[in-house]
Amino acid sequence: MHKQQFNNKCAQLSSAGDPVSLKNLCQTSVENLKQISIKDLIKKTVMTDTILWGFQITKPIQMVGINFVIEDDQHDAIEVAIYNQLPVRSPIKKLDALLFPGCKIGIKNPYLRCCSDGNFMLRNDNPSNIIIQRPNEPIEIKPVQAQSENAIENEVKEIVKIPIAEYYGSTIIKVTNSNGRGLFAFKNIARGTNIVVERSLGKNNENASNFVMLNIVGNKMNTNSQSNLNNMLVIEQTNDEILRAKLNCLYAGNMRTDCPNIKQIRLNNFKDFDTSFVSAEMIYQIVKFNSFGGENEQCNLFFIISFANHAKQPNACLVQEGEFHILKALRNIKADEEITIDYVGGIQNRKEALLNWGITRE
Repeated sequence: MHKQQFNNKCAQLSSAGDPVSLKNLCQTSVENLKQISIKDLIKKTVMTDTILWGFQITKPIQMVGINFVIEDDQHDAIEVAIYNQLPVRSPIKKLDALLFPGCKIGIKNPYLRCCSDGNFMLRNDNPSNIIIQRPNEPIEIKPVQAQSENAIENEVKEIVKIPIAEYYGSTIIKVTNSNGRGLFAFKNIARGTNIVVERSLGKNNENASNFVMLNIVGNKMNTNSQSNLNNMLVIEQTNDEILRAKLNCLYAGNMRTDCPNIKQIRLNNFKDFDTSFVSAEMIYQIVKFNSFGGENEQCNLFFIISFANHAKQPNACLVQEGEFHILKALRNIKADEEITIDYVGGIQNRKEALLNWGITRE
């Protein structure tokens, strides 16, 4: 009985909508809208002929509408509720594939509405008012005229205004002739190119001096570092289906020929992946064979970067940029060539390797 009442209430709310928001349909193109920030919003007012851009910083939740929080370039945050984007009580996989932290959200004619609890949030009932730019998706930019190459680059940066985000460049995972699976270039990659940009799946947050790097050759790792990372991953996977999907893809000591589809990963689409819970024993093996670290550094576990095999003379190098790690080309890499790194050297050694190749960090 209670469930039926809830379903009826959801149907009523879904059909009723908000009168002001329902009428708020913006058909003006983005380039003709004035960009505003959260501080410019006026309570109970539709900001006509404007657009508010922000980055999604929370996972979405759904009862009737879809609610999440965005942060603008002034570092102000506000809750957003969008309706009619997905059916009520859509599968969580579908919701997470549509909206996830890191997406750049554009809201045409933003409407700041007072909620029943007295708080304010942005409400939108017309899906065409919402622009979603997911990480790794191409963005169309109109041609610009400038006096120099640097001027063009600055113009593009001003238009896009997207901070560093996860990125999987011209890469594909394939089976190698001798090393199991590996990371390959599917087209030519120029020296100095950022090939892959990733956050770690997990990292040891202990004092850096307490752990050392995993040495694949010697198959050894600092016990405390390994234990802490193992425990964190065992706990985090409980409520994180995507983390489980990624962990289930990684090498755990058993030779595998299945290769994750990077095209699906770019779209955050893990519907065809194994999302079953990973045993503590398997996580131990995954960390032992795949984690990266070094003296005075954190111990990290990556997803796509983990598929890059070791080579004494690698063509790529791993460097850190804030919370991200970047797989960077040390030399020109040809299409269908395997991308390799040096597992043994620490991050500092990799920085020095970059300098030796004449590559500097921006």
